Amino acid sequence: MADGSKRIAIFGGTFNPPHEGHVACVRIALAEFGDVIDRVLVMPSAAAYYKGAADVPALARLEMCKAAFAGMEGVEVSDLDIRRGGTTFTVDTLADVKAAYPEAGRPIFILGTDSYASLPKWKDADVLAREATFLVIPREDARTDGYWGIGEDACTARSAHPGFDTLFARETAPMVSSTELRERLARGESAIERIPEAVLCYIRRLNLYGSAEHMKTDVNVFSGEFLEARRQELLARVGEHRYAHIIGVAETAKSLAKAYGVDEDKAYLAGLLHDWDKAYDDEGIRARADELGLAIREDVYWGSPQTLHGITAAAWFAREYPDIPADVLQAVARHTTGAPDMSPLDMVIFIADALEPGRHFEGLDALRAQVGKEDLEELFISVEAYWISLIVQRKKTLHPDTFAVWNHYAVRHRERLIAEGKHPDKGPGDWSFKPADALEA
Repeated sequence: MADGSKRIAIFGGTFNPPHEGHVACVRIALAEFGDVIDRVLVMPSAAAYYKGAADVPALARLEMCKAAFAGMEGVEVSDLDIRRGGTTFTVDTLADVKAAYPEAGRPIFILGTDSYASLPKWKDADVLAREATFLVIPREDARTDGYWGIGEDACTARSAHPGFDTLFARETAPMVSSTELRERLARGESAIERIPEAVLCYIRRLNLYGSAEHMKTDVNVFSGEFLEARRQELLARVGEHRYAHIIGVAETAKSLAKAYGVDEDKAYLAGLLHDWDKAYDDEGIRARADELGLAIREDVYWGSPQTLHGITAAAWFAREYPDIPADVLQAVARHTTGAPDMSPLDMVIFIADALEPGRHFEGLDALRAQVGKEDLEELFISVEAYWISLIVQRKKTLHPDTFAVWNHYAVRHRERLIAEGKHPDKGPGDWSFKPADALEA
């Protein structure tokens, strides 16, 4: 570690499935002991001694943990216990962590009050007492006199187990039963208030716990909670630079929607989702399209794979979040190439992708000045003309559909000018600009 003063904390368990109680424990540990903890390793077990073999494969529980803790700063999901295999004993985890992170000092194990109660009975408890620290997160129903066997509250029972180096958090975590959650999922009852949305999507996709046939999907995709969850996932997926662009597009889309009478909530959501798959390289985006079962024409699949990221994102969200409106997904799919029958929402996202404040290509300010002055379709044509010119100047390939889209709207533009008695060969604009150093279409 950088300063040698902070330590690694380990939060282990079967995570079958990971739920809000698990997330709360990690959040509390970082909030109250951030001056001691450098990072938290969330570590699903291959099999737990006290629970027996899990009924969900270890790798599936690992992926659910990645979904549950995505975007949490200072948290890593580790497969160390899974790679060791067999029954998971804390003393084995301790040895592996010390070997893998020799610079990290004395490890800290995060555990709940229920686990802490039996700590002296754990395998090689004397080794654990000598070489590790234990951070206890009280559960909501465990802060009662007598629970610790010494008539004290969890936060003041500093010597409940003499000989163990123990820290006690003050905030309580919700008491959640994984067994009850599995039973609810198997019965088709909604568990969304207890399980992170991204985990529920994974459960549904793999039909874990027999849930796929009847799991409820009553998700409010315009809620602040849903949007914040997607923002956190995006930051983890695409990195800070691309994330800043995406937020710029979402906010610009909402502003454009207000100016042109389009649904602002739908515009923001489509802007937020439009570059969801942008981090894939050519091979990765082809694999993504294959996994989603998309029929992609050969010249695009091999020649312009990066233009597929909107299509793959729309297909993935249609599968994972059926409550997202179809017109939002269409706007996501069309934001790279457009289409001959663009809806107002489609145009808003296409334009926002070009005009968001983080774009600094020469000539964009002239287009930004036309917002609210030109009608929406004329602004779309102007932006498309600009974008095509920029791509050609940089000698990059054009998607085959770009020609059909341009010709369609160029004809409409010409016909509109003739109908208005204007010169039909006067183009929508003429921009003098230098080739940009970088293009992130």
